[in-house]
Amino acid sequence: MSLDGIVSKAWESVTVPGRRPPVTMVTEAERQLLYYLASRYFSDAGHIIDTGSLFGGSTLALGYGLREWRKRNRRAPLHRIHAYDLFTAQQWMFKQHLSAESYTVGQSLLPVFEKNIKPVAEFVAVHPGDIRKQQRPDGRIEILFVDVAKTPELSDFVVREFFPALIPGRSIVIQQDYMYDFDVAAWLHITMEYYSDYFRILTDTTYNSVAFLYEREIPLDRLKQHSSAALSVDERLDLMVRARKRFAGTQADTMLRAHYEYLISRDWPRACDDAHCIAHKTAMFVLRPGGDSDGLARAFAEMIRLARRCRDLELLVDSFEQSSSWRLTAPVRAAGRFLQSLGLRRQRPLRAR
Repeated sequence: MSLDGIVSKAWESVTVPGRRPPVTMVTEAERQLLYYLASRYFSDAGHIIDTGSLFGGSTLALGYGLREWRKRNRRAPLHRIHAYDLFTAQQWMFKQHLSAESYTVGQSLLPVFEKNIKPVAEFVAVHPGDIRKQQRPDGRIEILFVDVAKTPELSDFVVREFFPALIPGRSIVIQQDYMYDFDVAAWLHITMEYYSDYFRILTDTTYNSVAFLYEREIPLDRLKQHSSAALSVDERLDLMVRARKRFAGTQADTMLRAHYEYLISRDWPRACDDAHCIAHKTAMFVLRPGGDSDGLARAFAEMIRLARRCRDLELLVDSFEQSSSWRLTAPVRAAGRFLQSLGLRRQRPLRAR
C-alpha cells in the first residue's frame, strides 16, 4: 500500500471493527489511523511497537488491523504488536478514567488491558513494567506508536532504543501527544524537529497524533549525541519555533500553548548572563498576538498566579532590564509595566528602550 491513502486521510472513512474499549484515551480518529496503518499499510517488514498501551485502545485498533491483514493476505503476520506500559493505576487517572470505588493508586491495570484486547490477543506480546528496563524485540520496526514520552527522559529513551530499528523509506512513527497543549508536547516538537532531516510529516488527527515517515537513516553517532537536556535554551527555542511554523490556525495555537506551558514549567537558569533567554521566552511565548484575547488573558492569569506565589516575576522583570542579546519589543515592555502594576517591590524603574 502506498502512502497516498495516509496523506489524503483515506483512513478517516474506515470503521474500526468491534467495540470501542469503555475506557481509552485515544480518540476515534486515532483508532481509525492505527487500524488503517495495520490493515492497509503494514507489509510485515518489521514489528509494530505500541508504547504507552495502558487500557488497550491503541493496541486493540492495531490488533483489529492485523486481523484484517491476515484475512487479506491469507496468512498470519510474522511480526507482532509489542505493547509496553507500566499498567498501574496512577493518581491523575482518577479525574476522568478510573473510579475510586473500584481502583486504588498502584493497582495493576493489566487485567483491564488483557480484557480489552482479548479479541486480538493472539497478535500481541505484552511487556508490563518500566519500558526503560525492557528490551525491544530483535529485528526492524515498521510502525512505532509513541504514547509513553511523558518526560524528556522517556522521549530520549524512545529515540535511542527504537529509532535505530526503523526502516528508511518505510517505517512510520506516530507521536500521540504531538498536537496537544500540555508541556509534554514541547519536547516531542524539539525531538522531531531536531531530526527533521530524516522524517517527513504525513498526516495528523487534527488533535493529538501526528504521523511521520522515516525517510532516511539517522547516523548512529547523531542518535547517541542527542538528548533534550543536552540542547541549549536557545536551541530548544529555535526548534520549537521551527516545528510550530509547519502548522497553521488552531493547530499552531495548540502548539504555542504547549510551548508556553513548557517554558513556565521548566527550571530555567536565573543567572544574569542567561537573562536574555528568559526575556526571549517571554517575547515569543508568554504574550499573544493582539487578536488572541483568550491567549493574552491566559498569559496574564498565569503571571498573576506566579506573582502571588513567589518573587519569580521580579526576576523576570530584572531579566528584561539586563538583557542585551535580544531586542525587547513593545509587547515585552508592556509586560514589564504590567508586572510593575502588580505591586512588586522594585528597587528601580524599568528602563526605557
